[in-house]
Amino acid sequence: CVPAVGVADSEQLAVAHHLRLAEMDATGVDVQALSTVPVMFSYWAKPEDTLDLCRIINDDLARTVKKHPTRFVGLGTVPLQAPELAVEELRRCVGELGFPGVQIGSHVGDWNLDAPELRPFFAAAEELGAALFVHPWDMQLDGRMSKYWLPWL
Repeated sequence: CVPAVGVADSEQLAVAHHLRLAEMDATGVDVQALSTVPVMFSYWAKPEDTLDLCRIINDDLARTVKKHPTRFVGLGTVPLQAPELAVEELRRCVGELGFPGVQIGSHVGDWNLDAPELRPFFAAAEELGAALFVHPWDMQLDGRMSKYWLPWL
């Protein structure tokens, strides 16, 4: 993980890989996992549109990792609001792009991650041996989240 930097510096690190690599070298970081920011999950959008966005993000991420394969590892993103499309993109991320896994949000709309609708996605991840990085986002402690004790998120 890159140490805390200013907003301008963070934005530069996101697009200028040579700056990110220099920061990694300066702080003793050998390998860094790269993924999208949670707002880009786009779970609110039409599933086909989100799939298109995921493909664009994942392809760009794969190009970055390919330029620096010993320094960066990519974690893709999937349209989890449509589990069948998420499985399709997960398979592409692992099989074609060579990612070890994907990043997902801590919920998808009104679904918590234990929603039965998501079981096919989790089964595919297990079958592929894919890592799942769950990124907390849009967290609430009441309503649908009250059955969990998650104040630390």
